[in-house]
Amino acid sequence: MKTVQKMWMNTAILSATLTAALPAMAAEQRCTWASPAHKVVLVELFTSEGCSSCPPADRWLSSRLKTPELATQVLPLAFHVDYWDYIGWKDPYGSPQYTARQYGHRNIGHTRGIYTPQVVMNSAESRDWNLRSTLSRQLATAQKIPVPWALQLETIPADSGKLNATVRIQDTEGAVDGEATVTVVLYEDGLTSAVNSGENRGEVLTHDGVVRRVFGPYPVSKVKAGIPIQALLPSAWKSSQLGVGAFVEARGTGEVLQALNAPKALSQCPNS
Repeated sequence: MKTVQKMWMNTAILSATLTAALPAMAAEQRCTWASPAHKVVLVELFTSEGCSSCPPADRWLSSRLKTPELATQVLPLAFHVDYWDYIGWKDPYGSPQYTARQYGHRNIGHTRGIYTPQVVMNSAESRDWNLRSTLSRQLATAQKIPVPWALQLETIPADSGKLNATVRIQDTEGAVDGEATVTVVLYEDGLTSAVNSGENRGEVLTHDGVVRRVFGPYPVSKVKAGIPIQALLPSAWKSSQLGVGAFVEARGTGEVLQALNAPKALSQCPNS
């Protein structure tokens, strides 16, 4: 298990640079997203196209968590794991890095086992994730929790199809440098796969919130000065469906302290 945890950490800190084509945008345009005063709920779904029980969870994330009214309250992310690939279908969105993230939750005590679909809400396993009352409780609790950090994301489209983004963090209540890290993710909505082998053979699966790249974790002290991210995206990725998320975790315990969701961050400004 230590090897898997190390894989997640080593892969996650490799780079803050993406590659992909973006639509031309005015260089002077600046778009800014900021985390709200309340705590945002980070929902992590560990899923796979090779798992026959996963499509209902994928649909739950799309239908229940990707609504406009929840955009500032929830950061829903689908981490596609790779350990189902052996049965005949290689998940095109799967990665050992995301499997390592799932094992990291178990090793630190957030979950009791490894399975799919598995949902982790704000660093705690949720076995009743499909009940409406579960998310309602999480949202109600989040509204009452003081957040020690405030996140900000700024995108500055540049020349030659490149996007410049900067992630910053500010102290609010009781924040202490060195006690937290910040992770940034690029995710894509509106993905579709026709599966021709494995447990879901013959099915056409749709996905939202699929994690495409992970940057960090970065020490909070560095993010306070601003972490630059330059992005060029693969041509197969749809920039209009790409969003950016960021979350702060307590060092050691992995407790989620705050999160930020920036839907369609590469194609439009908030409130535009």
